[in-house]
Amino acid sequence: MPSLFREIARLLRSHFIAFFLFVVLTFFLAQYKPSRMVFAIFLVISTMGLVAIHFVLRSALLARHKRGVGVRRVLVVGTGELGREVAAKIRRHRELGLDVAGFLADDEVPPAESDVGPVLGTTDDIASVLKSERIDAVFVALPLGAVDRLRKVLEVVEEELVDVKVVPDLYQYVTLRAGVEEFEGLPIISLKDTPLYGWSVVGKRVFDVFASAAGLVMLSPVLGAIAAGVKLTSRGPVFYGQERMGLDGQVFRMLKFRSMRVDAEAQTGAVWASTDDPRRTAFGTFLRRTSLDELPQLSTCSPGT
Repeated sequence: MPSLFREIARLLRSHFIAFFLFVVLTFFLAQYKPSRMVFAIFLVISTMGLVAIHFVLRSALLARHKRGVGVRRVLVVGTGELGREVAAKIRRHRELGLDVAGFLADDEVPPAESDVGPVLGTTDDIASVLKSERIDAVFVALPLGAVDRLRKVLEVVEEELVDVKVVPDLYQYVTLRAGVEEFEGLPIISLKDTPLYGWSVVGKRVFDVFASAAGLVMLSPVLGAIAAGVKLTSRGPVFYGQERMGLDGQVFRMLKFRSMRVDAEAQTGAVWASTDDPRRTAFGTFLRRTSLDELPQLSTCSPGT
């Protein structure tokens, strides 16, 4: 199920952030300093255990819902594109424990059947449908022009013991970074945000510093071995520096393990490397193929750089 991968991705992201913070705090505060091998074993075991527990609990929840236990009946108000999309997403996510009982049409004469379920009436019939179908939750998915019908629907459901969710008809305008915010109690739908602004910048910087510092500490034996390999297999410096421009327009210097000869750009100047570039060293070819030459970029995010 596609949502399982998204759930695990979010789970692992939180787990890795917590792990890196734990490593950093242990390194600076704890009297006993566990070895890097202990940290690595703990990370592998905790990650596998966390994913396994999540999978078992999710499977048990799905099996429970398939038996009809704990399933809540949903009424979708709106038979347009938005209503059909809401119903389709609910059906795809069985782990939510929701079952679409039917639709209410926003037209005066309802169709007999929608694309994904039965039409039980119009918005004028909502009070009787809630009682006859034993509805637990209402998803209101009316078009932008149906403001009057939306008001009537909300007045009716206000008196009923059901959960009410309003899905705004902004589906065609929503981007991947859309979200809902609150400003002094006023809900605001954010369709597009600058990626790094305000607290996002602070959060990213804190994560970058802690994660890169922990990464440098844990990977120091690997970094030392690669540096020795570069030095022993070709003459010249271990690192190669390039100037790059960040999102804020500021130029910074990026470090990589050198994978080419020292005089590689003497005749051609700075050009992009090509597949099987003859300017690469034998060890540099291995570094490029495995992307290990990128590891020194951790220092770009570290304190003092």
